[in-house]
Amino acid sequence: MHYVVGDVHGCYDEFTVLRKKIEKRDPEAIIILTGDLIDRGPKVFDMLRWAMKNISDDGKYQCICGNHEDMVLEWYYDWCVWWQSPDKKHYGRPRTNYGFDEVLRENGIDTPELAKPIMDFFQSLPFRKEVRANLPNGRSILFDIVHGADSFDPALSEKERAGLNLWGRDGSFVDEDTIVIHGHTPTVCYDYLVMDDQPNRPGMIGYQKQDINLDGGCCFSDITNGPCFLCAICLETMEEIYPRTIWSQLIKQSKQTMTRQEAVNAAKHFLAEHPWKENIHRKEMLEKLCIKEKARAVTQEDGETDAAAEIKEEVKPEEQKIEKAEAPSETKDEAKPAKAEAAKEMAPSETKEEAKPAKAETVKETAPSETKEEAKPAKTETVKETAPSEKKAEPKKVKNGTAAPSNSKKRKKKK
Repeated sequence: MHYVVGDVHGCYDEFTVLRKKIEKRDPEAIIILTGDLIDRGPKVFDMLRWAMKNISDDGKYQCICGNHEDMVLEWYYDWCVWWQSPDKKHYGRPRTNYGFDEVLRENGIDTPELAKPIMDFFQSLPFRKEVRANLPNGRSILFDIVHGADSFDPALSEKERAGLNLWGRDGSFVDEDTIVIHGHTPTVCYDYLVMDDQPNRPGMIGYQKQDINLDGGCCFSDITNGPCFLCAICLETMEEIYPRTIWSQLIKQSKQTMTRQEAVNAAKHFLAEHPWKENIHRKEMLEKLCIKEKARAVTQEDGETDAAAEIKEEVKPEEQKIEKAEAPSETKDEAKPAKAEAAKEMAPSETKEEAKPAKAETVKETAPSETKEEAKPAKTETVKETAPSEKKAEPKKVKNGTAAPSNSKKRKKKK
């Protein structure tokens, strides 16, 4: 079956827990990420290294290009121009908006030549991917997987549509036969929560008309009071999947300073403040797919069940704090690259996991991008999505169904 995972943003440990949870129940799982693998999170380079070793166009692990990858490609062109300038000592070195250039330097990648394999990997990521999932009841449905948003308005130019793919936050035209799945706008963001009158829980999967938002804002977990999950959904069953329950997520976000009882009480308060009410958009999608609501109940009420059980259970003093979770095996096994050899380890051609046969036909389309304004500052428990300095990408040339990032022509001239 197919599983789509929201924006990771360098939360490598969270991704590893979620990935293993999915693969434990479905060893043949095909996992597709919505982009924004980098920036903001604590382990950006670890996530990048994993992605370059495992992600392929049509294999077990796949990925869409996010606006953060696209911004790095724009920065890379500026860096190349600066690097070749005889007067570069008199000009400041180009910088990325979220410190990705620092991450590269910390790992020994301090020249454009050493960074080129990473840029080639980003450049290979499509802006759209269509997956037709075969449901257990014999039906099939087309899912349109993008990073930001999409539109099926025939009057929309390819350039405008690609701008939505990277930067959009709301599709302007709905296709009744297609469900759009995306990330980009955290569900903890106030602007998202008030975008629609249907109830959505902040930090968890959100629903709008023919639209599923998987960005739970996991990278903002240290600046919000409520849970911020890395979210996933199974296309064939519409089951929501999270790395852990609400109360255990709150303990992790507190860096183990919150006791179990405190976390249970906080989870109970969160559930009381955001009680589950039927979202008509999700209901309509399930009815169209002939899927019962049981899929959501199992996952969504998991936190509620645990919270209720913990409230009744007497918590022993020695159990007041949950032991710190073990780091994912990849973190232990992967040695930190030496400065001189870090770029070699990042080559995208290295040992990608063998692709498994997909049960659904996968088609990708790409096109150039345009700028859309980032989310407005959130209120109370919500957060600001992006810095105002984010740039838009220029039109990209479509070749063989895949559009190269906007700086591709410039880099060719440079060579």
